[in-house]
Amino acid sequence: MESFQETVMLFMYAIGNLSLDINRFTLQRYLYLYYVTRSFLQNDSSDAVNIVFDKHLGVQILSFSEVLDRLEAKNEIEIRDNKISATTNLMQKINLFSKEGELHDKKEETISFVNLLTSYDDDLIFSLIFKEPSATEAESRNENIIVSKSKLSQLLTEFYEQINNETINKYDVLSHWLNFIIQKVVSEG
Repeated sequence: MESFQETVMLFMYAIGNLSLDINRFTLQRYLYLYYVTRSFLQNDSSDAVNIVFDKHLGVQILSFSEVLDRLEAKNEIEIRDNKISATTNLMQKINLFSKEGELHDKKEETISFVNLLTSYDDDLIFSLIFKEPSATEAESRNENIIVSKSKLSQLLTEFYEQINNETINKYDVLSHWLNFIIQKVVSEG
């Protein structure tokens, strides 16, 4: 299974577990944050997707629409207007995954990540994206952003290193970091 498509499927599975549907633009923004934090959460600094910031459309992940079209053609997601929901086919397919191994670990990490993001107000989460220095620079220059080198990704790693405690779960660190960043964004107005 292609990695980005696999990630989208796992996101839709996690959202389906919450009995939610998601706006396609919100899903792209969630995926952006996932790839920004991926090098921290999964010790993986490779960039699996190309992300562009458009002044009018916001986050644009290249090949996102094609992946959605493939998943819809396979009846794994349903798209109505701009709302996307997981189908029973997708939920059953993911439930058949092995209960151990790399794919299971990625599924559990994705579920935790989606649960974390959906516990915040979308406006606060998205203010992270558009006020983030790397995103602002990419948008003003109309160029791709290298997610592993983004300022948010660097701050997350720096934040974790300052804690200097390897026993803390990285998702707990991510949650505290998001709260810290949100408070900074709100206080800086």
